[in-house]
Amino acid sequence: MTAGPTRSTFVLLVGLLAAACTASPASPSTGATSSDPVASPLELPTSSDRSSAPPATATPQATPTASTSESVGTGLGPDTLAIVVATDGLRIRSLPTVEARSERLEPLLAEGIHAYITDGPATADGYAWYQVQPYNDERALPFGWIAAGSRDGEPWLEPSPLGCDSVVQSAEGLVSGGRLEQLYCSITAGNPDITFEGHVWCTFADDHNGGLSGPSWIDERGYCELRTEGGSRWLYGHPVARLLDEARNPVEGRYTITGHFDDPGARRCRVSPMEGSEPPPAAAVILGCRTAFVVTKATPAP
Repeated sequence: MTAGPTRSTFVLLVGLLAAACTASPASPSTGATSSDPVASPLELPTSSDRSSAPPATATPQATPTASTSESVGTGLGPDTLAIVVATDGLRIRSLPTVEARSERLEPLLAEGIHAYITDGPATADGYAWYQVQPYNDERALPFGWIAAGSRDGEPWLEPSPLGCDSVVQSAEGLVSGGRLEQLYCSITAGNPDITFEGHVWCTFADDHNGGLSGPSWIDERGYCELRTEGGSRWLYGHPVARLLDEARNPVEGRYTITGHFDDPGARRCRVSPMEGSEPPPAAAVILGCRTAFVVTKATPAP
C-alpha cells in the first residue's frame, strides 16, 4: 500500500467518481454492490442532450421550473437515481441549454446508464434538464446536464428502480458498495449513523488531499483507511484523525466505527485549481464530498 495520492492523482479523479462510476452496479435490494477503487481519497466528478439535438439558437437562460411535459421528468429531482432510456445516445452538456456556450461533453450515454441527480429540473429550449453524475459504465463519465426527454414528451431519462433493502452495515459493504448508491440509500433512510467493526490503518502523509479543503474533518497531516480483504476506503472525521495523535506511524488496529454519509460540512468542499488545468465543477466537488464516510466515533474493538 502506497502513501496517500498526490495532487496529480486527484486530477485523475475529476470525473465524478471517476473510477468508482465505471463498474456495473447491482440493485442494492439484491445485496450485490458495484466495485470501487481502493486506497483513493474522494473520487470527484468531472465536468452531455441528445446526439441529434437541434442547432444552438438564441434562447433565454435556463431557470428552475417544472418539467415541460407531464410525461417527462416525473419522479426525478435532486438526490434521486435515474436510468437512461434513450436508445440512440444521450448527450451531457456543461450547461442546461443547447446554446453554443454549453459545451457538448463526451461520451454519449448509452441506454441503461445510471445517474445520480444533483439539481433540476431547469427548462430551456423546450427541454427539462437535470444536472447529473452518470455511472455504471466502464468509462469515466462526465458530470453535467442532460435533457429528460424530447419536446414531444418522449422520455430519455426515468427514475431508477433500484431499492435500498441492503443498507451498508459492515466494513465489507462500505468498501465494496457503489458510493453514489450508498449516498442515495443513506438519504432515503434519513441519514442514519452506521456502526460496524473493522481494521483501521492511519499514516502521516504530505499533500494527500490533492488541494481539497473546506470541511473541518479533512485532516492536513495524514489519512486513515478502512481495510478489508476486498480493498480499502478512506475514513474522515476527528475521531480517526486523533489516532494520529498517538504519534505512531502507521496507526493500525481493529476499531468499532460509527459514522455517516452526506455530512453537512461537505457543502464547504472546494478544490484549489492547479496550474494549467481547470478545476471540476463546484457541484461535482460537493457531491464527491457527500459520498465521504465521516466518522463520529472510533473505539478499539474488544
